[in-house]
This record gives sequence, structure tokens and C-alpha cells, in this order.
Amino acid sequence: MIKVIASDMDGTLLGNDHKVAPETLKAIHEACDAGIRFMIATGRNFKGAMEELKETDIVCDYIVGSGAEVRDQKQQIVSTAPLSMELCEEIYENLKEFPVSIIFSSGDYDYRIGTKKEIEESEWIRQKEELADIKQQIKELDSSILLLTHQIEIMTKDLAKKEELEQKWETESHKKDMIKELEQLFKGNAFIEYVAQSKLSYIAREASVILSKISGGSYALEINDSAEFIIRDNKNGGAVRPSDTLSGGELFITSLSLALALSSSIQLNGAAPLEFFFLDEGFGSLDDDLLDTVMNSLERLQSKKRSIGIISHVETIQARVPLKLLVTPSDLSQKGSQIRLEYS
Repeated sequence: MIKVIASDMDGTLLGNDHKVAPETLKAIHEACDAGIRFMIATGRNFKGAMEELKETDIVCDYIVGSGAEVRDQKQQIVSTAPLSMELCEEIYENLKEFPVSIIFSSGDYDYRIGTKKEIEESEWIRQKEELADIKQQIKELDSSILLLTHQIEIMTKDLAKKEELEQKWETESHKKDMIKELEQLFKGNAFIEYVAQSKLSYIAREASVILSKISGGSYALEINDSAEFIIRDNKNGGAVRPSDTLSGGELFITSLSLALALSSSIQLNGAAPLEFFFLDEGFGSLDDDLLDTVMNSLERLQSKKRSIGIISHVETIQARVPLKLLVTPSDLSQKGSQIRLEYS
């Protein structure tokens, strides 16, 4: 029956990584549970042995220093077999001429004696082992970095897809909102009102340009939020006036500007050109300067292949019109009204 298991450390209990393998640790515990006593027998000193076992929960006896010291499970010294100083000196004297290094242990410290080359060779071996450990760690880190790099690439692609989908979602949401607006627009007369409002705004802008020219920049025509015409009175600091506050002359030139803008719109959009445009009175409310401005504007329109007819009793206008159709009303001595064509 096995009562004791004694194990060396380096190359036996410890692996190449200077650690106790999990399966080894499990076997030690199972042996102890079965009543078998476990102990460590090593050439290391006690401190060196405990340094390697500090991460384990092994509780055992220790034979260290190649039998020079024995400790129990409580790590208390049971027995020691130290060398005398005289014997150490004799060993040193006998070996110092040979190419070997000597290690004397005293307590927790080791004293290495030998040539520089031997000590350096021993140190080189230790560093080589450390280097092997570092290389293994670097290899593991490289594997981890490779894995992380692959994961980052996947995440980057996923992020790009996510941003692309978000962009598509925003585009589709915008289309959806536009469709909703169009649905509301086409309900009832909303679309017709929208088109009419757009067209009315265009006519108002064109009429405002004409009105500004006729009035010498004194007036401009606008549309308010209620789709009503309003006058911008630049003579009074740009004050806004409703159309019902206009005088007779102001009302005439505003109406004339709207009529001319409307005819221009029809001229542009109609299948057949609008070749005739008639104005019936209203000129009597204009002063001489404004009348001259209005007539100049009408003459410019005449030059654009559009015939303009003016129905008026104002003699000043008759003098400005080159081709006149004069109407003489009937009296008691005649059968009816007389019409004659006159050139000037």
C-alpha cells in the first residue's frame, strides 16, 4: 500500500511553464484524500520552492536543499543538516580550479561561486527560458490581435450597412412624408387652390413690376396670407395698405398693372396668342404726368405685337393714339351714330 508520494519540482511537478498543471493538482488532492501523504523533494531552497507554489493550494511536507532541510505541512523546520564553514571552504578549494559554478544556500539566499563565463552561461539559460515564455505570450497576443482585427472588420462592415440602411430609411421616410402631403393636397379642392395660389403669386409679382414702373417706384403689389392684394406704399416708408384705401387714380394704375400681367400670363401659356387688349375708361382719374407714364407703358406693349384698344373721352389720349375709331352719337336729325376712321 502506498503511504507517501515524494515529487521533485523542476521537470516533474512543474511543467515547462514552471506551473503545476490542473490535472496534476487534482491527482495530488485525490491522493491526499485517500490518506496518502504528499511531499516535495527538491534541490531548491525553501524560499525558491515556495515561490513556484504560491499560486497553488498544496499543503505538504518539504525536503529542500537536496535533503539539507526538512519542513512539515505547517512549513516549520523539522530537521536540518547544514555543512560546516570548514567543509564549505574545503569544497570551494577543491573545485575552484575546475570550470564549474558552486551554489551555497544559507537561509533564504543562494550564493553562486564560479567563473564569470559560467555564471553568465547560467544566466543566459535563464534568460533564454524567459525569452521562450515571452515569445509564447507574444504568439498568444498575436492570435488575440488577429481575432480582434477580424471582429473589428466585421463590425465596420456591419456599421457601414447600418448607416446605409439608415440613409435609405431617411430617404423612404421623406418620400412617405411627401406622399402624405400630396394625399392631403389632392383631397377636395386643395390642389386646385394650391395651383391657383401659385399662379396668383406669379401674376402679383409681374403686376408689381409693372406698377412700380408706372408709379415711378412709389407702389408695389403683394399678396398677404389670406390671398388678398395689398399695396406697399414706398412713398410712406414702405407702409402696407389694403387695396380699398386706394384713390381713383391709384386704383386705376393698380388694376391696369394686374390686367397687363394677366394678359402676359395668358400670352405665354395659351395655345393661341392673345393679340387684342382693350381698356375701357379710367384715364380721367389720372393727372397729366401719370397719364403720360401710363401711355408710355401701353406704347411699349404695343411694340410687342399686341394690339391695344383704348375706349376713352379724354382728348389728351386721342392725340397720342395714331389710329382712332371715332364715334359720333346720333341726334334728332340723323338716323343713328356715325363712325369714322382717323389716322394721325
